[in-house]
Amino acid sequence: MSIKEHGLERFGRMMERNVERARYFAGLVEAYPQLERMAPIGLDIVCFRYNPGGGRSRLSTP
Repeated sequence: MSIKEHGLERFGRMMERNVERARYFAGLVEAYPQLERMAPIGLDIVCFRYNPGGGRSRLSTP
């Protein structure tokens, strides 16, 4: 439906914007010691957790 409604070019731009936002958000997560990125960034998915103790006990190496 989205491709039919928006067209391939616009849909592609929307996807690129989502990927850029995920990278930006991952940078914000890395900037705060209380937050910990748990996995490599998927196309537009950032897996993170709140770690109030500040310990860097990574469960998965990004």
